[in-house]
Amino acid sequence: YRAASRGRRLAVILAGPVSNLLLALVLFALYAVTSPTVDASPAGVVLGSFDLLWDVTTGTLHSLFTLVTGAGDYAAAVAGGQAPDQRMLSVVGGAQVTDQLLAGEQGKLLVMAGLFSASVGVLNLLPVLPLDGGHAVVVLAEGVLSRIRRRPTLRLD
Repeated sequence: YRAASRGRRLAVILAGPVSNLLLALVLFALYAVTSPTVDASPAGVVLGSFDLLWDVTTGTLHSLFTLVTGAGDYAAAVAGGQAPDQRMLSVVGGAQVTDQLLAGEQGKLLVMAGLFSASVGVLNLLPVLPLDGGHAVVVLAEGVLSRIRRRPTLRLD
């Protein structure tokens, strides 16, 4: 890995998040094809899957921003003995949601798995080490610094 070119290292780094996003598209498409309530035409499946992926991506980033900026208010409400209007979902809460999906339309489990996969892919692209996005930033910084310093073999560790 360390001996590979920047482009190949970047391809390896981005393979995981891209796989998560592609898996989400496949799961959304499978739901569309198997659900009686969704337009199952080829164009409807493709466009609907991409629309849902976009909604999950923007929703994940918005929720992360809200979590970071509202953490103080959330902690103050909990410390004051008040239950906040919007609460984080625990593992038990996630299991309860899954149980409700299985009790209703079981095909929606495909959507939930797609939501999870897309969210993991988006979060993994955040430019923070040790996430893949942080490693990608390091590779890109190597490229920029090597051009500025005119040292093509520059490596950041």
